[in-house]
Amino acid sequence: MEILPQLAEAEPGVYLAETDGRLRLVHLHRGEEYALTDIIEFFELGTVIEELAVDIVEFDRKELRELKAMVDAYRADYPPEFIEMCLDVHRDAIAIEGDTVRFYSNF
Repeated sequence: MEILPQLAEAEPGVYLAETDGRLRLVHLHRGEEYALTDIIEFFELGTVIEELAVDIVEFDRKELRELKAMVDAYRADYPPEFIEMCLDVHRDAIAIEGDTVRFYSNF
């Protein structure tokens, strides 16, 4: 399945790419000022994938474990909406197989 058409029609949020190519909403964006790529900027975790005109961040398993630890350690230092997004990303990545997990955002 094509990613961009799915994202164009989807609600603003963070989406996980399933193994069948479908996107699954893992975090609904509520309009606050934060982005999926902030995880890279704030916590130095993840890799930006430059292949589409949307934000794509890929995490390996070690980075996902570190993400949870960073959120727990610095929860009070960041906006609650950003922390919620990080926890949603972590929670939904656990069930996905493979060495890396890719997330897309359209906000």
